[in-house]
Amino acid sequence: MILGVGTDILETGRIRALIEKGGASFLNHWFTEEEIRYCNAKVKPFVHFAARLSAKEAVAKSIRIEASMPVSWKDISIEKDENGAPRAVLSGGPARRAGDLGVTAIHVSISHGDAYVTATAVAEKTEGDPVQ
Repeated sequence: MILGVGTDILETGRIRALIEKGGASFLNHWFTEEEIRYCNAKVKPFVHFAARLSAKEAVAKSIRIEASMPVSWKDISIEKDENGAPRAVLSGGPARRAGDLGVTAIHVSISHGDAYVTATAVAEKTEGDPVQ
């Protein structure tokens, strides 16, 4: 059963400007060390940072995290699964929220070009253990 769907789109130039202005402080606020390492290894890191940020927003929307809920964006990590597909790894408040909803899986899709990135997340409840 689908519990929630989230989607987000970002301009890569906006994220590039934020990275140039905020540097490590900006990156460390939004991304885990693994995400920073992954994105910085790419030819155009800002595109990959934008894609992950968009995916984090989509995941938050899919589990209905409201603006009033305190969230550390590092608690939603976008990683690669064994097949190279993006997957959300939750901890802290987002993990508790997903658990309260009975979420057992969050499916993430990311698309990006030079100017825009977009991400969609679908929170699902199936028989089995909650998502971790």
